[in-house]
Amino acid sequence: MEFEKLKNSKMSEAVANQILGRIEDGSIKPGDRLPTELELISSFGVSRTALREGMQRLLMIDAIEIRPGAGTFVKDINKRSLLKIPGLKMIKDKNKLLKIIELRKIFEAGIIELAIERADDKDIEKLSECLNTHEKGAIKNIFPAEGDAQFHKFLVLSTHNEVIIDFYEDIYKLILNSIVHFKNYQNDYKKSLIHHRKIFNALKKRDVAEAKKSMGKHLDWLSEIIRK
Repeated sequence: MEFEKLKNSKMSEAVANQILGRIEDGSIKPGDRLPTELELISSFGVSRTALREGMQRLLMIDAIEIRPGAGTFVKDINKRSLLKIPGLKMIKDKNKLLKIIELRKIFEAGIIELAIERADDKDIEKLSECLNTHEKGAIKNIFPAEGDAQFHKFLVLSTHNEVIIDFYEDIYKLILNSIVHFKNYQNDYKKSLIHHRKIFNALKKRDVAEAKKSMGKHLDWLSEIIRK
C-alpha cells in the first residue's frame, strides 16, 4: 500500500485526506488493514505527531477502527448512518458545508433554549470540562481540539430529549466529517473557545436571548471561515 510524500503545511489534514481519497476511489477497501505507524510515517514522509493527528481525524468520522493487537482497519463508510442523508458523503464542497451550518443554526437555536430549561449541575460540569479540554488543545495547537466539537454534543445531551439526541447523532457526524477538511489553526481554536464561553455563561445565567445570540454569532463565524 503506497502513499505519496506530503508537502502540505498542515500535514495531519493531508494525511487524512489522502487516505480518505483512497477509500473513496476504492483502492483501499472496507476491512483492509492499514500499514503500521512506522510504515505510514515513512510512506507519507511526516512526523509521528502529524500522522497520529491525521489518524485521529479519520477516527472521529468513523472511517477507521483500531483493533488492539491487530492494527488499524478501514470501515465500510457506505454503511455509515450519515450517508442516509441525500447528497452528503465525504463533504468537501463549500456550498454543502454552508448548508450544514444553515441546518445547525435552525436546530441549535432550539437546542440551546431547551438546554437552558433542563440542564442540571452535571450537564453544566460536563460543558465546563469541554471548555477546559478545548483550551488545552488551543494552547498546544493540536488536532482535534476535542472540547470544541464535544461542546455542541453535550449541549444536545443537556436537553434530556432522547429523540433530539438520536437525531443529532447524524448531524454530529456531518460536523466531524466537515472538520476533516478544515484547516484548523491556533487562532481558530482560540476564537471558537471565546464563542463557546459566551454561550456557556449565558446558559449558566439561564439567559435564552443571550445564548441564542452567542450561538448565532458562532455559527456565522464558521460560515465565514468556510467561505474563505
